[in-house]
Amino acid sequence: MFAISSQMGLNFFYFISTILLSLFFAIALTKLTLSIIYATGNANDDLLMELMRTQGITTWKELEQTSGVKSGAIWMLRDGNVDHLRWNELNQIAAALSLPLPILLSKLGLLEDNPELEASRQECLRLKQELEQLKIRN
Repeated sequence: MFAISSQMGLNFFYFISTILLSLFFAIALTKLTLSIIYATGNANDDLLMELMRTQGITTWKELEQTSGVKSGAIWMLRDGNVDHLRWNELNQIAAALSLPLPILLSKLGLLEDNPELEASRQECLRLKQELEQLKIRN
């Protein structure tokens, strides 16, 4: 009787040890994976961090709070995956960075160049300069 119960106790000890060891390795693997992800960063991290610094925003959490956008949306933007972001989220982030939305998207490489738009901008700039010259003359 004693041999059976001590054998069961030993089996239970091995069972618990195996579970704890498996849990330890799972946690270690998760930590390693996350450290690699954080070390490599996301596609837009450097640019976004530079834009954040110009506004005195030093952490992603602070950008989250300043913009009022959830961390999931910030992660998607950091990854360059804006397909699932709503326009108001993008606008809120751009406002937190004190940038017009088209400028933010352009800096992130998410807007394609539009020759017609650029031509219109150049024409607008030329007309503005002409207007300034007319004001000076009068």
